[in-house]
Amino acid sequence: MMEDILLIHLKRVVKVKKGQNITLRDIANVQARTSEVAKYEEVILYKTREASSTSEVIDRFLITNKLKVKFPHLHMQFFGPNETLLKKEGKKRLTKVLFIFAWLVLFLGTTMTMMNFHFDVNMQEVHVRIHYLLTGEQVKQPLFIQIPYALGIAVGMLLFLNESFLHKHKKGPTPLELEMYHYEKNVASYLADERQNKQKENK
Repeated sequence: MMEDILLIHLKRVVKVKKGQNITLRDIANVQARTSEVAKYEEVILYKTREASSTSEVIDRFLITNKLKVKFPHLHMQFFGPNETLLKKEGKKRLTKVLFIFAWLVLFLGTTMTMMNFHFDVNMQEVHVRIHYLLTGEQVKQPLFIQIPYALGIAVGMLLFLNESFLHKHKKGPTPLELEMYHYEKNVASYLADERQNKQKENK
């Protein structure tokens, strides 16, 4: 019997609900003969646990085992990530609280860093010196330098983070988004390795 060929491109991250049945369609883009795609996509691969864990992972080995049981003659070719991270949806209120808390920590950390930097280089004296060189006057609070300087820091941070209120003009990922990408990738790899180690121990 001729083998069917199934091309599977796993998604990196998928948002799911606790206790949800996960099908191949949920976690991957699939290509096969047009008449065959639906039956493969509808296969239930996994059911998320009701436990408190916020993330689970499905890897290529689990998908291969599940599909081979139902379709012994199926030949699979994988592309993209080695696993898909399942992020369980939590309570919206709790998510907002965690988001606000995270940004407060970042804000306070950034503020302390900038204050320490300005203290180390004695920025007040630098501004006073620049004002004297430009105007010949000695003042304690050169506001016409300090105010644009403070605004420049804010604008510089926005440009660095590549953020804008007009998201349609956004051309690429921000540094924070890249960090989140690497974080989710590492979490998925860790969970996959942890499950494989448990399977080896149980054998």
